[in-house]
Amino acid sequence: MNKKTALVALCLLASIKVALSALMFHETLGIGGTELITLRGPTQEGVHERADVLYLRLNAILSDSTLESEDIQVRKIPSGTAIFAKERLFVTVTPRDGAYNQTTCEKQAQAWCKRLAETLPTLKSAERPPV
Repeated sequence: MNKKTALVALCLLASIKVALSALMFHETLGIGGTELITLRGPTQEGVHERADVLYLRLNAILSDSTLESEDIQVRKIPSGTAIFAKERLFVTVTPRDGAYNQTTCEKQAQAWCKRLAETLPTLKSAERPPV
């Protein structure tokens, strides 16, 4: 393959990547004005349903006033990698989550876990849902 053909192929691949990302839907979960994680997926309904489930789990997690940064951990589970707050499952991080963010699911889980550990325990009691 000559340089011109290789350059054309790279440009075509870049164009395809841009087109596919435009077809991807996303929703950012946040609380107290802080973005926590951004979910991405091929359908708006799927992303929205997943976000709804995570908001319910987040509500339960935040009802624990003793939550500390070290309580938020990445753990391996039979179906892959997940983030827990104490013993409560928050999110299962899939290979697709990693791919959408151009990384592995393990590295994506670590990134999300770090952001959650930095944010959730610092929320004022007024921002936490009632028990």
